[in-house]
Amino acid sequence: MNPTPPFILPTIVDGEDKSSLLTNRIRKNYRHIRKWAKRTQTNCFRIYDKEIHQYPLAIDFYDGRFCVHYFSKAANDNDYDPPKELKEATIHALKTIFNVEEELIFWRTRSKRKETRQYERQGNAKEFFSIVEFGVQFKVNLIDYLDTGLFLDHRETRKMVAQASINKKLLNLFAYTCSFSVHAAASGAIFTKSVDMSNTYTEWGKDNFRLNSLSLQNNEVIRADCLKFLDDEIKKTYNTMSS
Repeated sequence: MNPTPPFILPTIVDGEDKSSLLTNRIRKNYRHIRKWAKRTQTNCFRIYDKEIHQYPLAIDFYDGRFCVHYFSKAANDNDYDPPKELKEATIHALKTIFNVEEELIFWRTRSKRKETRQYERQGNAKEFFSIVEFGVQFKVNLIDYLDTGLFLDHRETRKMVAQASINKKLLNLFAYTCSFSVHAAASGAIFTKSVDMSNTYTEWGKDNFRLNSLSLQNNEVIRADCLKFLDDEIKKTYNTMSS
């Protein structure tokens, strides 16, 4: 594997902002998680998750950048964007705590009406960068897609699967960008096979393996419909056993 690149987690100014519940909550959350992140070689994690009713947000930290997910209950497309006051309060909180420039704060709107479009391209900036999770590197993109390439709330599950895959083979269906497979391979799986229908995400997954110097010969990435793939594999196995 490539050596884990050095990274710096931002420090924060201690104190309390009596005017902002959101600022105080994010500061408290980050102060707690920062020690864990340094210890585990991780520079991407969630720092806020809909904990205050008037702030229906999830805020993810990606190596100095912030992805803010706004959970909209709007009934029509014209009301998807976060209210101005909510956006200003969130930007104020992140600037106060992390001294971050506004151009490093990226917004996503989540709604039941839009979830069917989660894999559609939102832009074409192609601004990829790498982050580190438990010492393993991944490409992410905070501009072009509704999802970034790495679901941060799956972190502990990825760790569990990686530990269970040592000296074993792993089949990863609906693999997205192959993060589970990459973690498994990095932890010592002898072979992984990742299947997804999207050409974009299978190529992205291959890049994640390459980023960690993991051989694609031992970590196969297949573009296919997962259900058809299973049917074909069952037929192959049956024909082999019958011959």
